[in-house]
Order: sequence, then structure tokens, then C-alpha cells
Amino acid sequence: DGVKAVRFSGTMTAPDPKKPGAKTRATIELVFQKPDRQIITTTSDTMIETTVLDGYDAWQEQRDVKDPTKKRVLLLGPEQIRRLRASTWENLSYFRGLEGRGGQVVDFGPVTVDGVACRKIGFIHGKGIEFYRYFDAATAQLVRSETETGTIIREQGEAMVSGIRFPRVIITSP
Repeated sequence: DGVKAVRFSGTMTAPDPKKPGAKTRATIELVFQKPDRQIITTTSDTMIETTVLDGYDAWQEQRDVKDPTKKRVLLLGPEQIRRLRASTWENLSYFRGLEGRGGQVVDFGPVTVDGVACRKIGFIHGKGIEFYRYFDAATAQLVRSETETGTIIREQGEAMVSGIRFPRVIITSP
């Protein structure tokens, strides 16, 4: 309950859509703040993209690195805002209190993930915004996360900050 904000920073790599087999690289900074605020900034060689959530308002700005006068601002719609709000909650609530926001936590029972006996728990934020967490049945450690669209999120390594465990690396795959 004492955590009011979290800041992550690092490097992001992704497949380059223009060059098959190549990778793009960008720096990324994510800041999540209670209640329902976040800012995500990614900076590549060509573009700076900033996505902001401020309660029920959200927008995205894209700026050309070489010519800052070339920029585009988009207002995000209700579905995107709901997803950003859910993401903020997911990063700050440590799996507690979703029911108080109108969501549900559902125990889907035992499953095996990568040969590990797990418990599948669904965090249902509302229509079409769902996160599934697979916790090791023996240790309660998070093995994998998944979204309703099938995106898989894995965490590797560990960084302890003020007694709270954070992953050192996050791997997302479609």
C-alpha cells in the first residue's frame, strides 16, 4: 500500500519491420503513479514516442528526433484508456484490490507451464482486458503472464528495491 509510484528504465529491442532478421533498439522509461497515471517514453534513433495517461484522459505524441517540429499528437480512445488504467493498476497493486475497482480475480485451477506445476489466476479488468498469471504451485513465484490476446510476458532475473522484487528483464512475445 505504501508504493505510490514506480519508475522502470532500460533498453528495448524488437524485430525491425523494415529489415527481416534485424532488430531495432530504443531506450524506454515507464512511470506508473497512483491513481491511474502513467507516462511511457521510448526513444530510438529516429523517433521519440510518449504515451500519457492522466486519469480518464490519454494521449500519445510522436516526435522526429532530427526535426522536433515534425510531431504528431493523438488522443486515445476509451478502450485504450481502459487498457492503460488496467496496466497502471497491474504495475502498482501487486495482485491486490482489483475487486474494489469493479474487476474480478478468478482462480482457473492447476495447469502446467513449461513443465512447472502452476496455478492459473485471471485478473479480469472488464470486457476484453484480462491478464492471466501462472504462479508456481510450490513456490508461488510468477512463472509467466499472458493477456487475453495471447501476448506472453516472461520476467527474468531479480532486482530488489526497498524490499520489493522487480524483474531485471521483461520479455514479451506475441
